[in-house]
Amino acid sequence: MAYLGYEICQHGEQVAMFLFILYKNYASNYTVQERFQHSGEIVSRHFRVVLEAITQLTEDLIQRPLAITPSSIKWNSKFYLYFENCIGAIDGTHCHDPMPILK
Repeated sequence: MAYLGYEICQHGEQVAMFLFILYKNYASNYTVQERFQHSGEIVSRHFRVVLEAITQLTEDLIQRPLAITPSSIKWNSKFYLYFENCIGAIDGTHCHDPMPILK
């Protein structure tokens, strides 16, 4: 459990708030306050904590695109026609502008 301000909030609830904000297309702070019954400061703090944790995992979670298309896709017309020149569509997640690692 994490102690933030005067309230105690489990990590699961912090992640739930973060996902709720993303799911609702950047829901307003007020909407999240009402949904989870926490103050705006707590909502903002939890969002920042989870975002920082996720950015620290980017090296483990986000893969760089492969320079070449895997031969199992390239030579199979069933797949290649749909994924020709699509970087990251099959070989993993591709992030065009990765965030720098905080030190």
